[in-house]
Formats: sequence, C-alpha cells, structure tokens
Amino acid sequence: MTSFALHGYPAVPRYMFEAIAATIVVAGVGVGWMLQAVAAGLRHGAAALTKATAAGAALTVLLLAGVFVPDAVAGVRWEHKDLVHERKRTTGIHQLDAAIKALGGPEHIRSCGQPAVTVEYASALAYYMHVNVGAIGFQETKDKYRRGLPLVWFTPLRTGGWVLNTYFTAAAKQAACANLKSAAYIITPSHPAGIVIHPAAQ
Repeated sequence: MTSFALHGYPAVPRYMFEAIAATIVVAGVGVGWMLQAVAAGLRHGAAALTKATAAGAALTVLLLAGVFVPDAVAGVRWEHKDLVHERKRTTGIHQLDAAIKALGGPEHIRSCGQPAVTVEYASALAYYMHVNVGAIGFQETKDKYRRGLPLVWFTPLRTGGWVLNTYFTAAAKQAACANLKSAAYIITPSHPAGIVIHPAAQ
C-alpha cells in the first residue's frame, strides 16, 4: 500500500487481496510439505521422527494461526465497514445521475459552467456529464473563483441527494441557468424517486 501511495494511486487495503491470496497459497504449500513429511515418516516406520515432525507441524500451524488470525479478524471488520461505505457511495453515484437528468441534463449543465466535484466523485461525474475526467474540476477551485470562470459545483448530501451551486455564470446565461443555483436534488419518503428544491428561494 505504501508503494501505491508514493506513486499517487489509492492506498486502500482491498488492493492487497491478491497479495494476501498468494501468501495464503504459499503458506498452504508449506503446511502441505510438512504433512507429506509426516506421512513419509509413517510409511518408513520412523516413529520417533514422525512424532517430532508431527509436533513441529502442529506447532507451526498454531504459530501461524496465532500470528494471522487477529489480523484476519481485524481485516474482516475493516472490510465490512468499507463495504458499508462503498454501498452508500454507490447509492450516491446513482443519485448523481438522477440529479443531472432532473436538472436539465449534461449539456445544459455544461453550458452553465465547468462541472466540479470532490476527487472521489470526479470519474462518476465525468461519465454522467459525457466528458473526459480532465474536463472536471475536482480539486479546490479557489483559483477558478479568482479568475471568475463559470463553475457548477456538485456537493453530495449525507442524507442522500446532491446540491448544485453556480459561480460566475455568464450574464447571458443567468436566466437559463437559474435552475442550477442552490438546487438540491433530495430523496424523501414521499418522493423516493427524488425531487428538486431550491432552499434559498423558500
């Protein structure tokens, strides 16, 4: 994971699954060899050697269990927490698509300014806006604000849904883009498919 982080890639534990699987296979081969030695000792009648080998194999297995089981339990707990988070994020991504459609579609939003969002949603926003991820503003946008470039910022809501805000919209686009200003796409019990509201106007 450290190597991933140093090279600018996401350093998340799930990327270690393949390496862990390979380690388990190698460990299994080692235990298999020890068990083969026990069987060979039995066949050759070397009772004393067999007992020693069996004891060594059992001790090794117990030591491996003692070393790996606590980490395995911690890993399972962490992964469960991560899965809950990722399921929530997946729901948010689906709601992002619905919000874009409800607010006029990708072409309309792009005409009002550069779409921007936090980095974790940049790829999803690019996909739904039908643009390359390089066309998405996904870092801090203070420089863009200072330059006065038109921007449409997407913010996920913890309770579900999205809020859009427009910045430095061109004068000629003010009326056409008014529906994106402080627009909230939210999910409610009475509107499970989502509804657009403008809290600032209420």
